[in-house]
Parts: sequence; C-alpha cells; structure tokens
Amino acid sequence: MITRYLTILLAVTLSACGSGGGSAVAPSTSPTTTFPFASAVSAFMQASHNYNLSAVSGADTYSLQINFTPGTQQLFEGHLSSTMAESIIIKKNGVVASTFSDTAYFDVSPYKDWGDIASDGSYSVAAGQQALPSVASVGQSGSLETSTTYTNSTKTSITSTDTEVWSLESDTATTAWACINSTTTYTNGSPTVSGGECFKADQSGNVSAMKFSIYVSGQSLTFQ
Repeated sequence: MITRYLTILLAVTLSACGSGGGSAVAPSTSPTTTFPFASAVSAFMQASHNYNLSAVSGADTYSLQINFTPGTQQLFEGHLSSTMAESIIIKKNGVVASTFSDTAYFDVSPYKDWGDIASDGSYSVAAGQQALPSVASVGQSGSLETSTTYTNSTKTSITSTDTEVWSLESDTATTAWACINSTTTYTNGSPTVSGGECFKADQSGNVSAMKFSIYVSGQSLTFQ
C-alpha cells in the first residue's frame, strides 16, 4: 500500500512546519460491533478512487490529492500480481510541496501485499505477510507485514525498513476505520516516522472515505 511512501513525503513536509495539530474524538462505535475488514480492503483495491483531503497545523493549511487506478496483472518478485497506480500531490498553503507516484503489487482476495515500485526507482519488497481478519471489532489490531525499501530494483542498497500492523478504529455507530499503520526506520539516521492509511467502512464492507495520519518527532498531521 501507499502508506510507507506517503509517510516519507508527509514527514518531509511536516519537518518544515514546526508544530503539529490534531483533536481526539471520543469513540462512538460499539466495541462489540464487527466489520468485514479483509473484504473492505480487497474491494477498495479493485476500483478507482480519487480523494482531496486537508489538514491544519498551526497557521499552515495542507491539502492532499491522491488517486488510485487499477492496472493489469504483472510479475513482481516472481508473483503474478494485481496492480494499482497511485499518485499524490501535497500542497502547503496552496503551493505544491511534494509529488509522488508508484505502482503497488498485490493479491486481491485475500489481500496480500507484495511490494511497490516508485517513480524515483525506489523498490519495496514485503515479507512475513499475515492475513487481514475476515471480521474485526473496534480496538482490535494485529501484525500485517514487514517490508524493505531499496534505492532500486538491484536491491543492493537499503534506504528504510517498515513494520505494518492493522487496526480497527471507532467512527460512528454503523461505520469504523479499517487502518493499515506503518512505522518506518531509516538507514541514514533520520527520525523514525509512523503513519496510518485508514478506510471508512460500513458493516457491509463498503468504503466511503479515507484518512491519512503522520507522526514524526512529536509532530502530527491528519488528512481527512
């Protein structure tokens, strides 16, 4: 998924703003209500999506335009994989701060991430993948995978490693946030970055919205 690359872009953007912001929302989904986690993610990964999200940090306003477009099956690391083209534009106070695109490689059902190739040549390979739960309740979480990002497909130079977990977070009485959370550690000594890519799903597994969060050096941004 795009989480690991998005956290890098947002971390660079956030490092220049000097402060972070966000507000806590009291849980409203019953912890006994279950949601179809795996099927929601699988359905999302088979369709096109366009989102325009925003965030505020101090006096600064940020926007995140993100597009997902399914592609044809391709081989990746020996696996015949479904693909998704993903593109991002981040603006700070109306001025473009970062742009990015990549292609994600994965199995659809059940969802299993294989890796990504970014427009700058960065090459990420997933390992130790665990299945997403078929159903989950608010507050539940679990391991998903680890991944290694290299400078390119020769895989001779590592730039970062990631640990990803899934979680189900509260939203309303009939919806919840199905989240893929990533923690990125860099080989060059840069601060560790954490972020989350969340799908707003109902009890039928329909996804109606997304949000992205980033945390680095005590600062945070949530695009919604």
